[in-house]
Amino acid sequence: MSCCALGTGWAILKEGTDISELEAKIYDLDFMVYYIWDGHISFSDEDEYFEEDTMEFLNTLNSYITEGSIVYSGEGDDCWRFVFDSETETWKREEGVIDYNFESYTDEQMIEELIRRGYEVSKIHPENLK
Repeated sequence: MSCCALGTGWAILKEGTDISELEAKIYDLDFMVYYIWDGHISFSDEDEYFEEDTMEFLNTLNSYITEGSIVYSGEGDDCWRFVFDSETETWKREEGVIDYNFESYTDEQMIEELIRRGYEVSKIHPENLK
């Protein structure tokens, strides 16, 4: 898959990470700009997006990081991100939606999202409000 997109991301390095070893592994992956400092790595991807290249870069980081994500905005309203799962040491792709109000969501969609974020939700029916 290829498209025009801009991605910016970050990750927290594991304590004791061999920075020179990590840099040696990602140096040749020249499609991603990166900067390593004080236990962190930031990275960005511009112009043409190729998911295979992005995944190669992200997967190279897997054994060196504890958490991280990269957020992309593409053509039109396309947006997505990859979030690192430290338990499986894999990246999960999540699709995004740009929405400037809650009017386009059903109650069920908002409740589902709140539950996904760890909230306990109950609905009070209007006739019970006083």
